Amino acid sequence: MNIDKKSKELISDIEYIIGSQCYNPDSYNGYTGEEGLEYRYPASYRKNKKDKNLYKADSDIKELSEKQIRTVQYVFGANQLFIGEGIIKVLEELEKRYDIDFNELEKKRIKRRKASMRGVKRTLSKESEIELEAGQYECGLDIEEGKYRITSDEKAFIKIRRTDGSKRRKNFMIIECNSIERIELDQGDILESNERFVLKR
Repeated sequence: MNIDKKSKELISDIEYIIGSQCYNPDSYNGYTGEEGLEYRYPASYRKNKKDKNLYKADSDIKELSEKQIRTVQYVFGANQLFIGEGIIKVLEELEKRYDIDFNELEKKRIKRRKASMRGVKRTLSKESEIELEAGQYECGLDIEEGKYRITSDEKAFIKIRRTDGSKRRKNFMIIECNSIERIELDQGDILESNERFVLKR
């Protein structure tokens, strides 16, 4: 597997998904007002092979070098799970087993997403709003940069996650379901929702 910029993004996204599956039933979730808290397990890495120190990774690991990604780990007391190396080995096994190339698949995926973004742009220019399915949307690939009102029903949990490429200062922000605030979406921002939502110009 060729570890280029886009494949590092794939590895980073997979690590983020795995790391975000942690749950503490004894904690209180201030966002939902419910007992129990889901959280992202902290990822650590070494700057090089000789470095004995561990450094806490930011919200994602895609800006690390390939060698640093291979050192990314979850530390459980005296135990270490090398999640970065593990993800790379899983992807390489999938390529070998199914005769696929993730780098080529990524080029096709980006082409499809850009075509879809043009469709969202056309709808917004005609109707000033569009209803989108639950999921994850990246500004610059799925949604055009700009100011939007983002509304949803009470069941929705919507957040914007900042990537290293975006200008947003906060790592993430939560959007209230009845918000009337116009929110600036920058290139690289990730908009996530667990329910359908409406995007308004």
